[in-house]
Amino acid sequence: MAIGVLHVLGGAWVGREPLARIFREGFFGEADSSLGRVPAEMDKELIFWSLLWGVFTFLLGQLVSWMEKQGQRPPAYFGWELAAISLLAALLTPKDGFWLVLLPAFLIIRGAEKTVEQKTR
Repeated sequence: MAIGVLHVLGGAWVGREPLARIFREGFFGEADSSLGRVPAEMDKELIFWSLLWGVFTFLLGQLVSWMEKQGQRPPAYFGWELAAISLLAALLTPKDGFWLVLLPAFLIIRGAEKTVEQKTR
């Protein structure tokens, strides 16, 4: 959840100008640049997707937290998939925060392995 919050706060700070333009220019339909075909509008579309990703990351963290409170853990393959996606994204954009997602991915993998070990005892 912390990564989602950091993503939204950081994105809102870095993208404060396009975000302000979204609200100034009427909000509705302001994040649509025809998939990057209108260069003057691309920054508004980019901040929209960036903030939305942060919200989804937060929601995913909430779900994992809820599962753990229920005594359940996500399967190891979910952690491996998260690690693979994050590593690929980090290699494409090394200055971004995708490296941070490797920590929860590792914790998911480790937690799933502990669950398997406990079941085999």
